[in-house]
Amino acid sequence: MVKCDIPKGQVNRKVARLNALVTLALSIIYILTFQVWIIYVITADFLIKGFIAPKFSPISKINVLILKVLKIKPDPIFAPPKIFASKIGFVFSLTIGILHILDYSTAAVVVVSVLAFFAFLESAFEICVGCWMHSYWLKMCGKCER
Repeated sequence: MVKCDIPKGQVNRKVARLNALVTLALSIIYILTFQVWIIYVITADFLIKGFIAPKFSPISKINVLILKVLKIKPDPIFAPPKIFASKIGFVFSLTIGILHILDYSTAAVVVVSVLAFFAFLESAFEICVGCWMHSYWLKMCGKCER
């Protein structure tokens, strides 16, 4: 039997939606300005959320504080789909950064537009494409021990 690496834990659904809103905003700013540091920020944040721990993400920490100030209660959800989505976001943002460095600006805009669209779906409608892909990932390794 294959043993899949399925992390445990919970994340705050409302923080995840705010994180997506920040990603959307930063993506739009990148499209308008071509400032590569924006992609570095997005990439680093996805790296932390996807491969270290969501609680260490600077953007998440700011959004947690915003929700506390607004006295909005946390809404915990199962973390693995969101962590998987962050890993996909990391791949997207890393790709954008590489395309930018190689001066493939049109391709970078196409990829960042897809990332922005996914972030829009999450922030506006709570549709997490990465989470949806996570469920298919688990079906593909259907012989996993759980």
